[in-house]
Amino acid sequence: MTSDERRAGLQRLALIVVGLTVAALLISSVLALRGARGGQSLAAGFGMVAIALVLAGVVAFGRTGAVRR
Repeated sequence: MTSDERRAGLQRLALIVVGLTVAALLISSVLALRGARGGQSLAAGFGMVAIALVLAGVVAFGRTGAVRR
């Protein structure tokens, strides 16, 4: 693996982490505006993002199938 490939991979990882954090904060702010407490809305926002990631993993597995023969 070259340093350019490593740098590109780290940039993609950073973009994914930032995107997921922004999504969680948006969900949390909507919940907070609807009357939920700060900590409760933040936990719910990150929980919803986690659920979306699990579902995306299930869909990705369903498209590719098992890795073992």
